[in-house]
Amino acid sequence: MLLSLRKTLPALALLLASSALTGCASAKGAVNLRDFTATPEAAAPERIGPGDLLALRVWNTEQMTSRQRVRPDGTVVMFFMDSLPVAGLTTAAVATEITRRLEGVFVAPRVSVVIEESAASTVTLLGEVRRPGTYQVTRPMTVLEALALGAGLSEYARPSRIFILREGTPRVRVRVRYEELLRGDDRARGLLVRAGDMVVVE
Repeated sequence: MLLSLRKTLPALALLLASSALTGCASAKGAVNLRDFTATPEAAAPERIGPGDLLALRVWNTEQMTSRQRVRPDGTVVMFFMDSLPVAGLTTAAVATEITRRLEGVFVAPRVSVVIEESAASTVTLLGEVRRPGTYQVTRPMTVLEALALGAGLSEYARPSRIFILREGTPRVRVRVRYEELLRGDDRARGLLVRAGDMVVVE
């Protein structure tokens, strides 16, 4: 029993220290939901990665329409076309490239590209949620949906101190109140948790 405690205490201390630091960092520089306006960087379109499931469609040309996973080398293959590098690009950029390649084959081709599933994308929940951890997600979600991944707020949570943290330029720190989420006003519905975000509940 004593040996078990000796092994457990250092890890527990590290976890508590990390939680304390995260709690301090979450409030620093945070803006309230009512004052938050998404910046172009925060609203940047999602980029395609290996393992993503894409829906590729050329309108009025069924043989060019497909659903496929991006290969580990970051490419996909379409009918009548060589392998197409897509990893790291936006769906709009891929649609533009496919259109360019088809212009000599079809008259005024119309192309759409959609990420149906995003592979290995995660959201991290920390602090006073019932099941803190890192969760794989396939799409942006509301804050309530993100909290539900961690089984909701714990009994010790402070509902007025929920923070969405997003790295980038600039960094995003948004403070949300649980009552705002429950009311479901436009700003609360419009604040989406994306892959890579961290949700901290104090």
